[in-house]
Amino acid sequence: MNFRILRRAGLLALFTGVALTSARPARACSSDDLDRGLTIKTPSDPRQIAGDGVLAFDAFIRGEAPEVALARFSLYLSSETDGEMITGEVSHRLLGTAAYGLLDDHSEIVLVWRPEAPLAPGEYVAHATLMESFPIGWSFPVVVVDAPAAPLSPPRVEDIAAAEFDHEARERVCCEQSTTSCGPRSLCLPTRVQVVPGFRVRATLEPADVERAWLWVAPWDGEEPGAPFERMNLWQTYPEERPWWSEWTVAHDIRLPEAAGERCIVVGATSLIDGSVALAPPVCGELAAAREEARTPEFAGFDGGQACISPPVYEDDGSPYPPEPAGGCRIASTDAAPLVLLVVLAGRRRRRTG
Repeated sequence: MNFRILRRAGLLALFTGVALTSARPARACSSDDLDRGLTIKTPSDPRQIAGDGVLAFDAFIRGEAPEVALARFSLYLSSETDGEMITGEVSHRLLGTAAYGLLDDHSEIVLVWRPEAPLAPGEYVAHATLMESFPIGWSFPVVVVDAPAAPLSPPRVEDIAAAEFDHEARERVCCEQSTTSCGPRSLCLPTRVQVVPGFRVRATLEPADVERAWLWVAPWDGEEPGAPFERMNLWQTYPEERPWWSEWTVAHDIRLPEAAGERCIVVGATSLIDGSVALAPPVCGELAAAREEARTPEFAGFDGGQACISPPVYEDDGSPYPPEPAGGCRIASTDAAPLVLLVVLAGRRRRRTG
């Protein structure tokens, strides 16, 4: 299945742990420059649904509530047989809002269109419109099959394992890099990090369920699932041929900073048609408590080996890194920060002391 991204390709400039790279165009020099509003990933191939089915789309919203953004979206079907226009209702499922501090006011959702009544078998054309400063319209074929949707299958779990993650930097050192079209840049890497426990999960919906259910991971208390975990690292590592809601990849680390001891999780699927749920077998793991660890930053191997043009210094006070032998030990900062930050400082340079 082929997809196309409508309207806001600039959001795809984000990637794990780093704000933006020097290879990005000038218009995406910082997260504030990325377009706000509604972005929809829509299929270019025909969609096939059951008569009682729905149409679902991956969508990303920034700078406004999902309800506000979706009020500008509309869709109707026209029958290839008699031209009848069929309207429906738009709703959404929230998948996540977390991107390690790279964006604010954003939501990743499944956008769902439900016809007012079950559809007769046949061929249709879906006509969608997104109202922005000017209307953006597109269409795609829809085939309705003469059969109700089958019951959901449990998700396919490829791997679940207890894991540990470098979560927050407790202390960082920074250097300046060469200027690009976006302006001067600084690269910061951690020397002390908070390591937290959690789970690494790889799971997917069964192929028959991809167009009619969404996949989630949740805590398991021994009897029923809790609220699903939010997905981390939005817009990352999703295969182009499958909808984003159908996958849970290792990019969506489940981090549990306050956990210790045995914890259990479960992978589930929820129908977008009737809300029914199918669960994979729960999995439990023994988690170690969070702790701090030292790290040795490797500036030369980061960002494609681009060299620093200034000696590294500690971010909090500007003192040299590594510390001078006579300087004794440093007291690590307690402020949390992103683990890796490539900052674009348009028109200004880092203020240093000494």
